Amino acid sequence: MSKSVKVSVGIVLGLGIAFYLLIYLYGDRYNDYSRAVDSYEENDLQSAYRLFKRADGLFNSEKYMKEIEEIMYAYLKEHENDENYKPEFDWYQIELEEVPRFAEEAKIWGKKYDDYLEDRHKTELDRYESSPPYEGMSANYIYQTLWGEPHVVDRHPIHDDLITYYWYGDGREVKVVTVSDGKVIKVNDWSE
Repeated sequence: MSKSVKVSVGIVLGLGIAFYLLIYLYGDRYNDYSRAVDSYEENDLQSAYRLFKRADGLFNSEKYMKEIEEIMYAYLKEHENDENYKPEFDWYQIELEEVPRFAEEAKIWGKKYDDYLEDRHKTELDRYESSPPYEGMSANYIYQTLWGEPHVVDRHPIHDDLITYYWYGDGREVKVVTVSDGKVIKVNDWSE
């Protein structure tokens, strides 16, 4: 083999390896960028933001991320005193804590939001503790109701999501609550 053929083969192999590494290193990030743009256009900001973060540095990913951060900030600012829970609130606030220009304010919002959830949980517990179980309530609060802890908990042998709770009183007094899919579906009180 002549020297020029060896050099040519070396160049071709070198370019092939470089091209492979380029595709290998940037291929996933390019796919992430492409999926992020699609998510952004579909107004799925959460997916878009996470994918743009993974595609960091490609094309306009930083520009898109800043736009989404501004949208999240505006949303939080607009709703910071709302008493109603917004699922986006928690995610937006957590993401903005990592953005230096919004971090301080996002941490304050996070604290307010945690306090709000704690107060809401206490209010729900107070409401459940002062009343018997009722149809439609979450099964998570059965033990906190006026009836207290059930005497027997019976899981259906075939349907895992079907649970029956029993409370026994004096004589023939029986109270029964049936739960399906985490919600109370039937309440029977034979204490009268």
